[in-house]
Amino acid sequence: MTRQKSFKRLVRARMEKTGESYTAARAVLLAAPEPAGAEAPPLATSDGAIRERTGRGWKEWFDLLDAWGAAERSHREIARWVADQQGVEPLAWNAQVVAGSYERACGLRAVGERADGFAITASKTVAVAVDRLYEAFVDESRRRRWLPDGQLRERTATRPRSARFDWTARRGSTSRSWRRARRRAPWHSSTRGSPTPRRPSG
Repeated sequence: MTRQKSFKRLVRARMEKTGESYTAARAVLLAAPEPAGAEAPPLATSDGAIRERTGRGWKEWFDLLDAWGAAERSHREIARWVADQQGVEPLAWNAQVVAGSYERACGLRAVGERADGFAITASKTVAVAVDRLYEAFVDESRRRRWLPDGQLRERTATRPRSARFDWTARRGSTSRSWRRARRRAPWHSSTRGSPTPRRPSG
């Protein structure tokens, strides 16, 4: 028996959270509005936009993916299947947006999670010269003074703009970039951790 429940489950989850009617919750989800806070919407774009780009709306895509058994598949398999339906490459926007939105709506992928792990980005303005800030990270002896437990292994570095490291203790990677300002050096950080499996292997 074909199961076509994912989109309805998404609508009902919003109903429980907001108290909206089914019709109102469905309309808001299909519009894919910008979130008020840090929470990202489960659908990457509006129903109108995805229909214009792919020829199908969200409910149609979710029903097709449910019937195909996408909930038991990996992200790569879902993206490849969507790409085949569209006649595009698996890395194309159409395939990635449909696959990612379906996975978030079904609880198969958390917000911010990618195929190779979680990506976290942060920035901080530090009142020091950019060259000094660069050395504080790249020079191992200096880094130990303020990050004694940080097990970083340098991968690449471009003085004084950026540096990439493997964070061995956390089984992930981290990158740092710096920009010159008039008085302070903004520090931008992007960290990617190891992935957390969500489906049983086998």
